[in-house]
Amino acid sequence: MVRNKKAEELEAQGLWRRAAARWLDVMKEAHTDPQREHIARRREICLENAKRPPKKRETFCELHDAVNKTVDDMGIRRDRRHYGLWK
Repeated sequence: MVRNKKAEELEAQGLWRRAAARWLDVMKEAHTDPQREHIARRREICLENAKRPPKKRETFCELHDAVNKTVDDMGIRRDRRHYGLWK
C-alpha cells in the first residue's frame, strides 16, 4: 500500500481535485503495478467525490406551494371566489 501524507491531508480537508492531482504525481514515482493500481483507485475515489451533485431544478409547482405556505402562515389567504372581484 502506497501512502502519501500530502494527498491524504488534502483528502481529509475535502480538497478532492487537488488530492487527485497529488495522487497522479505519486503514481509517477510508483515502482510496481500493484502500487499503481492502488494509487489509481485512490485517485478515482477523489475524482468521484469531487463531482458536484446534480443541480435541482426548481419548478413552478414548488414556487406555488411555497407561496401558498407563506400566505397561510401569514393568515392572508383570500377565498378563491373573490379573485376576480376587484370592484
